[in-house]
Amino acid sequence: MHPLDGSILTVALPEEKLVAILKFREDFPVPQNPVVLFQVTVDCNKLSPSGHLIRFGETPGDEIVGWQRRELLEVVEVIGRLEEDGKTVTKWVDDLPERKIAHAFG
Repeated sequence: MHPLDGSILTVALPEEKLVAILKFREDFPVPQNPVVLFQVTVDCNKLSPSGHLIRFGETPGDEIVGWQRRELLEVVEVIGRLEEDGKTVTKWVDDLPERKIAHAFG
């Protein structure tokens, strides 16, 4: 498990860009069904000045677009770290050496 797995997105975000699976929380009234899962790139440099919002959709493969309230989002699972090329993801593997995987970015 990655340290962010199962957390609300209001936690401190790491400096590295992470590709993760998110869902909207079930305990908040939100405009999206909480059983629907989304893949996005979580980037600490995409926070609003207040830190309450995060921007998605600027990385190929993001399935959420626009500004979102961080407290409404839960990290289901971190897939891995997005490399500098913007296409390669180094998969998060608990207690094993990380390995690069091809990712579905165009």
